[in-house]
Amino acid sequence: MRRSATSWLAPLSLAALAVHASDNAATPAARAQAPALPPIDAATSLLVVAPHPDDETLCCGGVIQRVVRAGGRVTVLWLTSGDAARMVLVSMSRSLFPAPAVARELGAQRMAEARSAAARLGVRPAGQVFLGYPDGGLLELLGAHRTIPYISRTTGAAAVPYGAALAADHPYTGASLEQDFSAVLEHARPTLILAPV
Repeated sequence: MRRSATSWLAPLSLAALAVHASDNAATPAARAQAPALPPIDAATSLLVVAPHPDDETLCCGGVIQRVVRAGGRVTVLWLTSGDAARMVLVSMSRSLFPAPAVARELGAQRMAEARSAAARLGVRPAGQVFLGYPDGGLLELLGAHRTIPYISRTTGAAAVPYGAALAADHPYTGASLEQDFSAVLEHARPTLILAPV
C-alpha cells in the first residue's frame, strides 16, 4: 500500500506546483480557510517542497523549527537551484546577456546559502536535498518536455548541472523530475508536506 501512495503522490504534488507556477494559486480568502496544521511531535516527518532557495525559510521557517524542537524529522526539497534570477545575473556578469557559466555559478552560490540557512533552522545535512531542475522551466517539464529534454534559458543545460544535486546529469524532463521527486518521498516518508503558494 505504501508504494501505491507514493505513485500517486508525486504526480499530484507536481501538479500542485504547476498551479503555483502558472500563478493560479488560491485567493487570500481561500488560503485563510485552509485547515490548521496537525499536531507536531517526535513522530512528525516534515517535507518542505521549495521551488527555489529561500522559499523554505520564508514560507516554513517557523514550522521547520517547531518540528526540530519536537524531535521530528525535516527534509527540505529544493526543486531548482534558483539560477534564473535575471537582475542578479546581470549584476554578476555586468552584462545584459549573462553567460550560462554565470547562471550555474549563481545556482551553486544559492545552493550553498540555502544549505546554510536550513542548517541554522536545525535541518540536518541529510535532510537538505536539491534536485537542480531548471529555474523558470518547471512548468515546461510538466507539459511539452515530459520526455524530451528542456534546455534552460539561463544555464544552457539540458540536464542537472550541479554535482551536489540528488541526481546530477538527470535530463531536464518531467519523467526525471517525477522519478527524483518520488525517490525523495520514499526516503522522507512525510507525515506533513508544505510548499509555498
